[in-house]
Amino acid sequence: MSETREMRANPWSTRTVRIENVVNEIDGVFTYLLKYVGRAVPNEYQFIPGQFNMLYLPGVGESAISMSGDPMTRDGWVHTVRIAGNVTRTLSRLQQGDTLGLRGPFGAGWPVATLQGRDIVIVAGGLGMAPLRPLIDHLINQRDQYGKVWLIFGARSPEGLLYQNEWDRWKQSGIDVQLTVDLASTGWHDSIGVVTLLVDRLRLNRPEETHLVACGPEVMMKYVAVSGVKTGDRARSHLGLARTQHAMCRRTVRPLSAGARIRLQGRACHSLRSSSTFPFCRTIVMPAKPRLAVFKFASCDGCQLSLLDAEDDLFEICDRVEIAHFAEASSDLQAGPYDIALVEGSITTKDDEKRIRDVRNNSHYLMTIGACATAGGIQALRNFSDVTSWISTVYPSPQYIQTLATSTPIAQHVHVDFELRGCPINYHQLVDVLVALTEGRQPRVPSHSVCLDCKMKKQRLSCCLAWTSVPWTSHPYRMRSDLPFISARLLRMLWPQPTGKHEFSDFPIPTIRAHQ
Repeated sequence: MSETREMRANPWSTRTVRIENVVNEIDGVFTYLLKYVGRAVPNEYQFIPGQFNMLYLPGVGESAISMSGDPMTRDGWVHTVRIAGNVTRTLSRLQQGDTLGLRGPFGAGWPVATLQGRDIVIVAGGLGMAPLRPLIDHLINQRDQYGKVWLIFGARSPEGLLYQNEWDRWKQSGIDVQLTVDLASTGWHDSIGVVTLLVDRLRLNRPEETHLVACGPEVMMKYVAVSGVKTGDRARSHLGLARTQHAMCRRTVRPLSAGARIRLQGRACHSLRSSSTFPFCRTIVMPAKPRLAVFKFASCDGCQLSLLDAEDDLFEICDRVEIAHFAEASSDLQAGPYDIALVEGSITTKDDEKRIRDVRNNSHYLMTIGACATAGGIQALRNFSDVTSWISTVYPSPQYIQTLATSTPIAQHVHVDFELRGCPINYHQLVDVLVALTEGRQPRVPSHSVCLDCKMKKQRLSCCLAWTSVPWTSHPYRMRSDLPFISARLLRMLWPQPTGKHEFSDFPIPTIRAHQ
């Protein structure tokens, strides 16, 4: 029991395991049976279906690999691994009897307690079957605690379907196994097409008591969720991504299974689940053609015009979304609800406060655009003065003016899903955000200011604003085509008295490239 407590209390400790068996499942995919060296797995110790271990190869690195074995088995760890990087490629060269490091288990796992007594639809795509296999074994071991179970498994070809020797056992245990491939070969007698076709054909006896559990490629996850909405409006889903691309390290990684919360080093707990009907990580559920609405509050309309200035990109936007409410572009103003709402302007009146709450209640995804909506705008200058005196000075009949004492951003009144800053906004970023929402991916919007670009470049560029308190956009020589470069010595001539506490001699003498 003490050994069990030690293993559970310290999953970060790397232990040595030996490869007891290797099975070549399909081309480039292997299943490993790993056992601790010098110790047995205690009978009281078990993992939760959906958890993963970190496999460590000294001198190479480590990789997070989902567990693929029966959680009730005490015969070691089972991992199905696809060759996708240095660690997995080196692991594929190891033979029976070789050793490596293992630590874990990690992750929240699949919500097996929530699924008890419910009907379950399991959807797997390609290697996404590996983290779902322990869940299937768990359902079989405790079959009387769960309702009807469907398993929809798809791959590009019959040769890409995992665990083919397990299918008969699953069927005999009362699981409705349905297979599909994109490209069939000779002798294939099951379905042909994407997995969503089989999800659409399901006839659920208890839609309100049916849960959807899926794992696979990101694009599959998106459309499986949409199909789940059509199949049963009140069905629940638990989705996890397999082999997604990490935007920062630009390589294939294994994310955590969809769990309630995740703790990142140095940061507070973050939820991996949305509050919407289908909670899943990093994927946004949208209809095939979402309804778009654009609303204006206290602003100059410049950000709305940025969308109309998209010119040729407008055709692609119109193909992807249905513009239901856009007073700047059309008098055909349709009522909600809306899938995407773009909000321009700040809140300056009591009517604005009520209207923005109505917009929030009628919008699935609300995005604010422009400095007014995200920060209060130029009209927020009223926040630092007496609004009553301004009204009496500007308007001949101030008694008719109903306004708030402050101009506040939208996020101060309702929940905002995304903010796009700028005055006006960059329409390229707006188009990318709209396309990203329709594709179910995260928008590619820079998280830093333009001023940081110079500091991130390899050449050492100096900042005019930091040296002289005069921005380069206001430089009198900025538009001169005969001055493509400005040196620090010329800056010394233009501004002989430094504005900061440092003399120019304290700084290196780099070259400033002028913006022409």
